[in-house]
Amino acid sequence: MMHSTRIVPFVLAVTLALVGCGKKSEGTQAPAALDPADGPADIVIPEIAASTDIEAGQKLFASKGCSACHKVGGGKLVGPDLQGVTARRKPKWIARMILHPDQMIQKDETARGLLKVHMTAMPVQNVDAAAELPALFAFLKSHEQ
Repeated sequence: MMHSTRIVPFVLAVTLALVGCGKKSEGTQAPAALDPADGPADIVIPEIAASTDIEAGQKLFASKGCSACHKVGGGKLVGPDLQGVTARRKPKWIARMILHPDQMIQKDETARGLLKVHMTAMPVQNVDAAAELPALFAFLKSHEQ
C-alpha cells in the first residue's frame, strides 16, 4: 500500500504525463526527423543575451507551460531543475531536447537516463526553432550559475 505522502506526487506525475505539461499549437506539423549527430542548423544560440531576450524567454517558459514541470533553481519539480543546465549540457543537446524531446528519448542515452530518474517524458512543446528557441536559451543561460 502506498503511503499518502507518496501518492500525491505519483498521481501528479502520471496526470502531467498523460495530459502534457504545456500547450500545443493547433495546425503545427510533426517535427522533422532528428539527426542525433547534428543540431538544428537554424538555431541561434546567444553567447551574451540581451535583457530583452531573457525577458522574452522567461515569458515563453511560462506560456509554454515549462514551469509546470521545471524549476529554475530550487530543486526538482516533475522534471529536472534547469538552474545551470547550460553549463551541464551542450547547446545543441539542449536545443534538440527542447525541440524534439520525443525523439531524444528514443535516440539519446542521456535523455533516456533523465526519463528513468524523473519517470515523466517531456512533451513536445511546439517551440519554433528560429523565433522562440533563442529567447528560451537566453533565459536558461541567464541562470547558468
